[in-house]
Amino acid sequence: MNSELQQEETTTRDVSLPAACAACSGEVLVRLTPGRVRGVCLACHLVSDLGLTRGPDGLHIVQLARAAA
Repeated sequence: MNSELQQEETTTRDVSLPAACAACSGEVLVRLTPGRVRGVCLACHLVSDLGLTRGPDGLHIVQLARAAA
């Protein structure tokens, strides 16, 4: 039986990405938390779920496509 307690990481990171908004090319503020990446554009206020992918040259933040009704 494993008696070690695993501590869940609750670290939050904030990143600013200039000219990254898919709608208006405005600055996007990105918040990375364990299990979730969200972004908001400072110009048009678009809030979006983002994804992280690992490429040969490092991490990439990708805007996830969503349908609107």
